Amino acid sequence: MKKIFFLLALVSLIGVSRVNAQSSSAVTLHHENEVTSFSSLEAAVSAAKPNDVIVLSSGSFTLSSLNKRVTIKGAGFNYTTITSNVSVISGTKIEGINFTGQVTGIPSSAYSLEFLKCRLLSFDTEAGNAGGAVYFFNTEIGGDNPRIICRPNVRISCINSVINSPRVLSDESSFNCINCVIHFDAASSSVSGYGSVASYASQLHNAILENCIIRQAAVSNAADYMIPATASATHCVATGSIFTKLSNADENWVNDNKSLALLESGSNYYWTLTSDAKAAYKGTDGTEVGIYGGYLPWSTVTSVPRISKLNVATKAIDGKLNVDISVNGAE
Repeated sequence: MKKIFFLLALVSLIGVSRVNAQSSSAVTLHHENEVTSFSSLEAAVSAAKPNDVIVLSSGSFTLSSLNKRVTIKGAGFNYTTITSNVSVISGTKIEGINFTGQVTGIPSSAYSLEFLKCRLLSFDTEAGNAGGAVYFFNTEIGGDNPRIICRPNVRISCINSVINSPRVLSDESSFNCINCVIHFDAASSSVSGYGSVASYASQLHNAILENCIIRQAAVSNAADYMIPATASATHCVATGSIFTKLSNADENWVNDNKSLALLESGSNYYWTLTSDAKAAYKGTDGTEVGIYGGYLPWSTVTSVPRISKLNVATKAIDGKLNVDISVNGAE
């Protein structure tokens, strides 16, 4: 089914390239058995119906509001970018896209909002909009001045993701992570309705953490370093006294001298355990602690094959149109 889906998209992309052979990006809208090409993502969203699928090639796109309950699939967050600030309603599924602007979720108790294999610079939910769930799978939240805001009555769940600078705003927030790398940078930034808010492990009110690697930047107040007693952490790895307040602190592992001997650094906070630590410490399911363990190990390969090269001749020769194409396989 995926091959048929992709072939339809490919035929449409070639059609776009015949109109403009120099175009490096294309948008196709898939509605039931129909495939339509658009010159912009905004136009495709405007034409979309609920449950339609929009496929983006490599390239940069803009979108101010994703106000349709659709699925958007990019070529992978290293290839497809949305450069504008965008609001997204619940009921939307997004895969393989790099967001370099602010992403604002609009939660709904009736639908969830899902990000798969994406990269986000900054995520927040609409102020005053209570209820609803947001899921991040194989997603990175990071970059310059990154942050993820978890507001009251919103449930955020992160699975095999890299989470940099979360800010959990109250004990009515729900922030749960499985097989994640979580980094608290202790930096402050302005949050609508709350003023200046820093990123501390002590904000993890009622959080459920499992098989995670947790890092807290240096803080002047030791209490800011500690996960509150109302949270739960199991088979997690961290440095210093981060688990001290937990009743099951002994079910986790720490490096008290803060030398990070348990951890190996990865780019953009992709921390993993050292070889010795991997042998000694396992997640609750017996697999590796961190993003490479669990049931959805870290991967950036998207479900739709990526066109890495597409050159279409501007005119036919002897009734034939030359097409030079290279495709990277999908999962």
